[in-house]
Amino acid sequence: MAVEPIYKFEFPFKTYSLLTEMDKYQDKFKAYSDIRYNESDENWLILKNENFKILTEECKRFLEQIDLEGIPRYYILKANSILRPHVDYKTKCSINHLLSTDSASVTYTDYGDFKYTTALLNTSEEHSVDNRNYGDRSIFKISFFNHFYEEVKEKIIAYQVRTKI
Repeated sequence: MAVEPIYKFEFPFKTYSLLTEMDKYQDKFKAYSDIRYNESDENWLILKNENFKILTEECKRFLEQIDLEGIPRYYILKANSILRPHVDYKTKCSINHLLSTDSASVTYTDYGDFKYTTALLNTSEEHSVDNRNYGDRSIFKISFFNHFYEEVKEKIIAYQVRTKI
């Protein structure tokens, strides 16, 4: 049996603080643009390359526990929209922590639907989100450009064993 492309776990991210910070900068979000498709998606918004205090602190706090390098970002998938099937550009895997309470599942083309609050996602596998029956889907994401899914998963499991989470 194939390894599932998602690993759900718990980590005490400061959800309310992240959401509050993200809300302060709503006007700074930009439509996500992928050079592979030469277009942007006005429903899939990204906030990056900013030195946000909570975003940076929460990313650092998590990465110190698993001893890896990653980059934090905020994303919003607008209400009643679809994030089409894709493989993330340059990102091998990511930690996604949902900041919205009622969110759509992520759908992996070869595996099906997965609901989560916090999870490691294999972004090298084709996935999508059908958010047509939900409000805005807000995410705190840590992208890994130099670490593969299995490596990050092993580090998370080691953290869980150490901390008994």
